[in-house]
Amino acid sequence: MDVTPALSATALVISAYGPSGVTVAGQVHHGALWLTPTHVRPAPSVQYADLSPDHLRELFAAEKPDVLLIGVGERCEALPPKALRDLAQAHGVVLEAMSNAAACRTWNVLLAEERRVMALLFL
Repeated sequence: MDVTPALSATALVISAYGPSGVTVAGQVHHGALWLTPTHVRPAPSVQYADLSPDHLRELFAAEKPDVLLIGVGERCEALPPKALRDLAQAHGVVLEAMSNAAACRTWNVLLAEERRVMALLFL
């Protein structure tokens, strides 16, 4: 029995990830990425430590996600800064920081559920 979720041919599924890149819908991307269910684009910052409330404020105004996944690299050792958590909460966005492996798996599940999800992956 096939239990693979039915996704559209244009779904931006992550099929591979690693320190050098992420494969989204068959295309390899390098560097930090913003993902929405319909777009993949370079992130405005190349380091997780550089992420500021201004980056998220612009994103939340344009996209209005329910969930923002932040892939912080191989390991997630700390919560996002309080300023980011407070901003997300003020916009009604669930902010989850996790390893890139967990973020990629979670992305695919939420995408299959047709949730309003965004991801920011730092490689």
